[in-house]
Amino acid sequence: MAALFPASTSITFLTGFLGSGKTTVLNVLLRDRRLKDTAVIVNEFGEVGLDHLLISQADENVVLLDSGCICCTIGNGLSETLETLYRQRLQGKVPNFSRVVVETTGLADPFPMLRLALSDYFVSKHFVINGVLTTVDSANGLSQLVNHREARNQVAVASRITVTKTDLCTPHEVEQLSDAIRGINANAVVTESGQSPAGDVMLSDEIYEFIINRPAAEEWLKEAVSSHALSSADHGHASTMPGPFNHDERIESHAFYWDEPVAWDRYTGWLDQLRTLPAEDLMRVKGLVALGEGQKPYVIQGVQHVFAAPLRLAAWPSEDRRSRLVVIARGVQRPALDRIFSS
Repeated sequence: MAALFPASTSITFLTGFLGSGKTTVLNVLLRDRRLKDTAVIVNEFGEVGLDHLLISQADENVVLLDSGCICCTIGNGLSETLETLYRQRLQGKVPNFSRVVVETTGLADPFPMLRLALSDYFVSKHFVINGVLTTVDSANGLSQLVNHREARNQVAVASRITVTKTDLCTPHEVEQLSDAIRGINANAVVTESGQSPAGDVMLSDEIYEFIINRPAAEEWLKEAVSSHALSSADHGHASTMPGPFNHDERIESHAFYWDEPVAWDRYTGWLDQLRTLPAEDLMRVKGLVALGEGQKPYVIQGVQHVFAAPLRLAAWPSEDRRSRLVVIARGVQRPALDRIFSS
């Protein structure tokens, strides 16, 4: 029976600061029939008002909605919740699902959940991080980014960002916020609410589609691998957040490229050196790297000091066979990273 299910079920994290419209996005997701094979993990049922959507209840923490979505509360922790869902699927207690959406709390730093998804034995064996969708309130987002590290972290680790409540702001204010977002995370896909429905975002799998749809890998990296970047390992690009931030709070995105395969011992040496940086400042590492003597690429993912086992792909997603890594870090100077990757 287990063979009926994908080896790794994709997880998308939904995060955003208090009042950023995350609950609105959740409600849209729970009503979208295209996501009928999705399990959505929320903090509390009461927050999203499920009564008129409910058609059955598997147990006190798991319900089935008329859209086909499975919805459950996070219970005693994410690891236990994911394991429960996995086993209930095997036992036929809940319908099959191919993806999971996890809501974080508005004040939550996203790193603990991302670290767990990469490091917990059961979770990392059966689930794979697909991406992070972050909602940002256009009316209050700029001040939140200035005053709250959690808000900056939520933007920094995002693969997709939805700017909400744009009808409450002038175009200039929205543009200012967009500039600040791009300053923190130049690699994320940024849209305004309404431009790209939440369901579309969840259906556009990133990492998981590497296994079943390899052209998606190019989509995942197209922003990180800029058209003007050079092919040398000694060159890349960085983006710095504008505004009233001191040096220690500056978040930069750095890209690195290699034309030749990277030896395994060199790669593990990089990880050892990256782990000498403060964990809270090494925000995210992702990329495709040809490791060892073979020419096949591996998906590389890391959050702070935790790195997932490299995921081997059957083929490169495009004709561009360069290895490439993107490092998003806070207060880390480019020369320090150059020294690591030149070793």
